[in-house]
Amino acid sequence: MSQCNSPSITCLLTDENGNLISAFEPGALTFKILYSAKKYLEKDPFTEKKRIAISIRGHVVVYIEGREKSSPIPFCAIRHICIDAPRNACLDFSVKRFRCCCAPEMSGEEITRVNVLVDFETEARSCTYADVLVRPAKPTACGKILIGAMKIYDCVCFKTCIPVIYDLLLSAITYQYNALSDGEKTEYTDADELTEYGHKGILSPTSVSYYNLFENGVLQPNVNYAISEGQLELLTADIPAKNESIILTFVTFGQNHGKTVYVTDHKYVTVSDGIKTVFTNSDELIEYGDNGIPSPDQVSYFNLYVNSALQPKTNYTVKEGHLELTTTDVPPAGATIILESVVIKDSENLLLKAEAYAYNAYSNGKKIYTDQDEITMYGNGGISDPQLSSYQNLFVNGVIQPQINYSVKEGRLTLNTSEAPNPGVPITLQFVKVFLS
Repeated sequence: MSQCNSPSITCLLTDENGNLISAFEPGALTFKILYSAKKYLEKDPFTEKKRIAISIRGHVVVYIEGREKSSPIPFCAIRHICIDAPRNACLDFSVKRFRCCCAPEMSGEEITRVNVLVDFETEARSCTYADVLVRPAKPTACGKILIGAMKIYDCVCFKTCIPVIYDLLLSAITYQYNALSDGEKTEYTDADELTEYGHKGILSPTSVSYYNLFENGVLQPNVNYAISEGQLELLTADIPAKNESIILTFVTFGQNHGKTVYVTDHKYVTVSDGIKTVFTNSDELIEYGDNGIPSPDQVSYFNLYVNSALQPKTNYTVKEGHLELTTTDVPPAGATIILESVVIKDSENLLLKAEAYAYNAYSNGKKIYTDQDEITMYGNGGISDPQLSSYQNLFVNGVIQPQINYSVKEGRLTLNTSEAPNPGVPITLQFVKVFLS
């Protein structure tokens, strides 16, 4: 017998503050009649009744494995009903049936999204209230007594289904500052930015989660530069050659269930000797850092760059103090090897899991690439829906690209550059998914 390993997911109705409520309580769902001052109710030409637009609002909370996962998620729908309603009548709404269903979308063993369907049935009644004098069952000194009565003119039942998406990926905003070296200076400012690719300048390092510098496509160790708002200073003795690209990438993450997210980005740097495929802490070039190779259990995700090229996950394995290249081709002697360790934690020091997948293809001299162009020896995940990742990076011939240079939709990558890459040039589209705790 097959076994279902999908997690248990439920959703429950709440108020806007997340307090559990019953759908059958008055006011659990908000019903509002939509009308203008000029035209209150419109006659339906087929039924002689009046057609009324109604706004329905509420909130649900998603639970995974019995634990509250989401903050209150609002839902809303507009429904139209036909009902006999005199001008002085009011409409009364009551929920007769309520159901909330969930279906997860998975990435490996992690949930990336929960599709929620809020399904309920409502009874609408048009009525008026009046004071009526009636004789009591037992005679009283006052004679007749006054009671309040409700006169119902019409009653309509209608069903409503509202789809709601709860995204379990940590949101991210990315920006890329682009400049060209003049071959002389070591300081760059907002004025040096190539504004055809963006014009936000050099962001403050305190306003973003983390940042990286690429010189001529090569990821730089953190000790090689310093940035402040509006200014980048290169701290190396070697100045980039004239017209070499200088690219700063900035990533700003959203919150993890209301908690601020912090990123630590370490880079293990070593150099290939042209022979070995296994590297340890003792191989680290300590002038660039001495944190060694961390345990994967303490890292959200890794990026490996060999000779400036981002490597597919199939090309290497990592364990604490140990990096092994699994390719048949050994990097040439002198090739730089950089293992980037990205650690993402929230304010309660909880490590957030992440997954990085790279779609790899070779340029065919054109500007459009699909799942069929993927080099399947490196993976067969294809080009995923960008909405199902926190953010994406595109590398063409090892150089990270500005977002304006490309667009992505499921199964399709389109280059927006004036010229297509030369045939045979490697193209790597990286999808980074960071999961909420």
